[in-house]
Amino acid sequence: MEFPVFAKSILPSNDSACRYSICTLVTNPSEYTEMVESFVKAGFQPEFCEFLYCDNSRANQLDAFGAYNEFLNSARGKYIILCHQDILLKYDGIDKLEECIRDLDSKNPEWALMGNAGGMANGQCALRISHPDNQQNTGKFPEQVESLDENFILVKSSVNLCLSHDLKGFHFYGTDICQVARFLGLTAWVIDFHLFHKSEGNYDMHFIEGFRAISRKYGDATRRDYIQTTCAMIPVGNSRWQWRCAIMNLLQKLKKQNDRSATAEMQNVLKQLMGRGNYVMHLILYKMAVPYFNLVRSVRKRWSAKGKTG
Repeated sequence: MEFPVFAKSILPSNDSACRYSICTLVTNPSEYTEMVESFVKAGFQPEFCEFLYCDNSRANQLDAFGAYNEFLNSARGKYIILCHQDILLKYDGIDKLEECIRDLDSKNPEWALMGNAGGMANGQCALRISHPDNQQNTGKFPEQVESLDENFILVKSSVNLCLSHDLKGFHFYGTDICQVARFLGLTAWVIDFHLFHKSEGNYDMHFIEGFRAISRKYGDATRRDYIQTTCAMIPVGNSRWQWRCAIMNLLQKLKKQNDRSATAEMQNVLKQLMGRGNYVMHLILYKMAVPYFNLVRSVRKRWSAKGKTG
């Protein structure tokens, strides 16, 4: 039987106009120029790479979620690099990145994202990055992660990812795109790709707003007890992170790291957000609850270990 003459068959295609699209949100053109020059010097030549930017140097045309969705829609590269303007490829270049891609292709063809820093689980992170005052190299790369730091993220264009359209701002978009990939059955990884990042981020009111927004969004994603379809009732998870408890946890982590400036900044934001009285009350409740939950976790762990050995 013949197909209709006006219908067109499609086949999977690996054709791309270029190898890499390097996409950046720019607030400082001179710093961006320095970044581009470091990429070119590291082997990312304009002959097979395109450099795209969103100019926020005079006013915010787009936030990170909006700009990165524009990049993901417009980029013509087989691989799309979403990166900060304040990174420099001082250490590894295109040959190392190609090696990491080949390695991950063989180990996990379902990968969608890779970066140089990300969170795994239970407070553990995989990091391959240098800042002005330290170098971080933790992990047995490649490491599968739940989120990626936004300083450098490589996206496989063939998986057609996008960021959430109901989130805004300049924080946690790396977390968001990793969660979108996870819902699609795809994976995110930290690879052994070493670069230099001039800053380590900041904690301000916009950080807290972004934290609350993404917490609500992905809490709502698993909040319902079931999904009703025309043929079945499907049970789903019903857990939701309490953002204030998580922020307190982050505050305690900063204190343990003896990061006084970041700790003071976070405390100030929380006091503004909650009010001084509520902040003190939440801190007291947090300190009372943590030992209890640690005890419960320890007992469960022992019973689990006993069950396996017995």
